[in-house]
Amino acid sequence: MLTLITFNTSTHTACVENNSFTKTFENVTTIKEGHRYYEMYQKQSNGTSAPVLRVPIESTIIHYIHE
Repeated sequence: MLTLITFNTSTHTACVENNSFTKTFENVTTIKEGHRYYEMYQKQSNGTSAPVLRVPIESTIIHYIHE
């Protein structure tokens, strides 16, 4: 199953889509590459960033928007 992540670095939003669901995340600070996975971080109410999603690299496409 292919997952598409559209990450807008200006508005700090990310839309995650696959065959099962579509979900938009607000206050996304970064997407980091781990060992065989991408991990998406979201700013929490206490000011720290925490991982909120982990997806496998081999079945994920990330589209970055910088406007």
